[in-house]
Amino acid sequence: MKTSFEHISTKVARDFVLSKGDNVVATITPGFCTLDLRAVFNGITMDDDGNNFHYDLKKNGVYPSMVMRPIPKEIKDLRAIQEGLVLQAKNGLRKFGLGTDTAPHLTEHKHREGGSCGQFWAPHAHEMYAWIFERLGILDDYPRFACDIMPDFYGIKDKLPKKTVTLKRMPLTIQDDYNGIIPPLAGQTIPWSVAYEQ
Repeated sequence: MKTSFEHISTKVARDFVLSKGDNVVATITPGFCTLDLRAVFNGITMDDDGNNFHYDLKKNGVYPSMVMRPIPKEIKDLRAIQEGLVLQAKNGLRKFGLGTDTAPHLTEHKHREGGSCGQFWAPHAHEMYAWIFERLGILDDYPRFACDIMPDFYGIKDKLPKKTVTLKRMPLTIQDDYNGIIPPLAGQTIPWSVAYEQ
């Protein structure tokens, strides 16, 4: 039986997936391979060049655009997820694939008591994945992670529409708002951009 664990966020989950055969895989979101729990409570500020971000530990509150379920974990779990991606790239494994878990909740549904959980990565998911894959030294493995692993696992790759996605190392400033939806890193500049072609 095939089993896919969606948007894993812990070392325990990573180790479990790695310990199983080819019938067990997992998806990793942009959030769970770049952010830890401080994103939810301290917010993030990118450097002017977009190459690094910082948590503002003087701020203590909740940043609704960063809230998802499960919530981001401690830095040891973030590092474990990143190490899993590096291990996969260096050993040709097929255990972890793209899964944005993008959640387009309107601001009035997220910024309130009992607000909706989920991060809205769709407009800049490839750019964020490129950012972390470059930092991890495995950017060449990103096309396989993004386009091959999960479609092959589900046996649907030949049925998907053919599109060309070109990553460019060119700054992108993330919009503050997408029709009433605030994305993670709203207003921040990241170093990658994407061009889509049919």
